[in-house]
Parts: sequence; structure tokens; C-alpha cells
Amino acid sequence: MNELTGLVGDFVTKNDIKIRNTINILRLLLKKEYSRVELASVLGLSKAGISGIISDLLEQKLIVETGRGVSRETGGKKPIFLSINKDAFTIMAIHFDHKRCLLALSDFLGNPIQWKWFPIIIHDDYTKTFDHILENVQEFLQIHKDFLDTTRILACGISLKGLVDSDSGILRFTAANKNWTNIPIKDYFSRVLDMEIFVDNDARSIMCLDLFSSQQNKPDDVNACMCIEEGLGSSVTIGNRIIRGAYSCAVNYAHSLIDPNGPVCICGKRGCVEAHCSIDALIRKSQNLTGDASLTYEKIVQLYHENDPVLSQLIKDDFCKWIGIAMGNFTQIFNPSILTVYLDQQLLDEPLRQLVMQHYKENLNAIASQCEVKFRQNGKELHLRAAAALVLNNYLSTTYHSTLGRR
Repeated sequence: MNELTGLVGDFVTKNDIKIRNTINILRLLLKKEYSRVELASVLGLSKAGISGIISDLLEQKLIVETGRGVSRETGGKKPIFLSINKDAFTIMAIHFDHKRCLLALSDFLGNPIQWKWFPIIIHDDYTKTFDHILENVQEFLQIHKDFLDTTRILACGISLKGLVDSDSGILRFTAANKNWTNIPIKDYFSRVLDMEIFVDNDARSIMCLDLFSSQQNKPDDVNACMCIEEGLGSSVTIGNRIIRGAYSCAVNYAHSLIDPNGPVCICGKRGCVEAHCSIDALIRKSQNLTGDASLTYEKIVQLYHENDPVLSQLIKDDFCKWIGIAMGNFTQIFNPSILTVYLDQQLLDEPLRQLVMQHYKENLNAIASQCEVKFRQNGKELHLRAAAALVLNNYLSTTYHSTLGRR
């Protein structure tokens, strides 16, 4: 699907001007409140041009008036601020990895209203896994039938780990099961749920969320993210466009070689980034080091905070080192102005994050060293909000919005 390359896209024809301006207004209002005058100024539109679109959006209940601001020093009426109507639609959000699935009904801003999670197994036969997820989805929708009677589901966003062709909704490959190739996620889920489905990998979904939560990027701004969980996800944007590459397989950093003599990765290769920098990698190394095959991630976190000498040294000398090196390599490849790293801050607390940054900065060139690094908490809510943002990012595209306008 097409993301806008900027607030004013040069690929939009004259016949699409109203649609383009409508989309741009909605995208701005997803970030914060604006008055009509402010919107006109940002978008370079006349008062009459803004008024017509705002009237339509108010009538459709996509936006609401939230109150009056302060008059200018020169006097005049107080401006009326506008914002997205969070109750305009409900969004179905689904995220799954190789261990669990998360479901949510979210508002139009992507905030989960009702949600649940449950364990899953990635069977060689993908239909067994999908049927289990869909049974839970249908049960979830039935439980919340009273709520759904008062609203309308706009679409369903599905995020997962792996190489996803977002245009076709096909999972090309996932390290969770090497037998899963060219899996028709969109078609399978839409046939059962009878709703529009948008599919993408978890890191690009997170970047969709970032596009709506951050200030407007300049056309040549480069931002990147890494998500350190059971696996490792990564994504890059230029301006307001997510880099996808051929077959939507760009920025597959998790399975790039970082250590030729490193451990075997879940993908079958040796020394991948994910083999050193993921939670699953930390668990495997901790189990091998201690000889305790039952050691869980929760127990590792507990032992670290209890100052267990063996695991503390592993985390500090190995886990943090490789994360810092991976971040540094990633930064020098893409030279982003901002790199956002999503991780579990319960384990990677401030002292460990500082240690990661020491390793990160060791080998950066002069240009890459100017990158701003932000650490943020990952978790269930992040992925559910990201899956909902995937729907919004597609909904607020010229192709989808023009189609909706003709319905």
C-alpha cells in the first residue's frame, strides 16, 4: 500500500486534490489538535478550501470539535480546535509470533479497548495454526458482541515476524518455521472474518505507529527502529514512507551475518544478529552456561536483579555487547537521524542501556555518531497499537481512501 511521501504528495493528480487534502488533514489530527486556521497554514490551503473538507469530516463524524483556544493579541474569535473522533470506528488488531497471539478491539486512534492473549504453536501445516487463532478471534468477537453492536469494525491489522509482502498479504518466509513459505495470510483471514485485512511484519507496523505519533518528518528524514524480543525486528522510513524493497523484503537485518563463528540461528545459519541479540538467544546461552534447561526469561530477569554473578556477567559482557554492535552496524548502513530501540526495560535497565551505548559508540564513524538513540518499552500494548496503526496507514492512503469515497 502507498504511504504518503509527505504532507503534499507529488504523485496525486488534480482530480484527487480533495482526497489528498482530506487524508493530510486526518494524518495531522492523528498527531495532535489543530484549529482550522492552523491546518490551512500547514497545508497551504485557503479558508474556503479547509472549511468544506472540515464540514464533510464533521458530518461523517471522523473528527470532532474539542473546544476553543485563546484569541490572538489582535483580537478576534477564539479558534475552535479539532481532533480525530476516537469513536468513529473500531479497529481489529492481531499480533502473533512463534509462541503467542494477541487480539484487541481498538478505537480509531489505535488504543486497545478490549484485548486478550493466548499461546499458539507454529505447526508445519499453517492452517492448523491459523484455525486456532481464528477460533479465538471469533470467540473474542462473540464475547464483545454488545460492544460491537454499537460500532463498526473498519478493518483488521495483522502484524507478525518474518518477510511479509504487504501488498499481497503473503508471508514469504519466517524463521519460526522454515516450512512456512508464501503463506496467504490476508486471503485466509479475510475469508473467515469477512472484513478487510492488512498484513505486515511487526517492525514495519511499529514504524506505522511511529509515523502517527511523531511530528511530521521532512521528505529526506531517515528514521529507523529495532525491536528486541524473542526475535529481532527492524525497519526504516524515509520521510513518511516505509522502505519495503522488492517483494517487501527490505531491511531484513535480523538474519544478517554479524559473527561468522557465532551460534546457530533459528533460521539455520550461523552468527546472525538474532542469534546474539534476541531474548531467545539470551535464554539459550543462559541455559547452556548454567546447565539448567528449564531456565525461563522471567527467571533470568529475576536472577539478574538478584545480582547472580554468572548471568549478570553473561548479560553485561555478551548480550549488551552484541546489541551495541548490532545497533552500530545498523546505524552505519542506514545513517538514520533517529534510531528507536524497543526492548524490555525490566531487564535492560538504565545501567545496562548505558553499557549498550558504550559498545554502540565504539566503532561509529563521524556521520553515524550524530544519530539520536531512543530506548522505549516493548510489550503487548505496543504490538496491538502497531497492528491498529497498520490499518490507519492503509486507510489514510490515496488508493484506499478514494475507493472508500466511492462506496
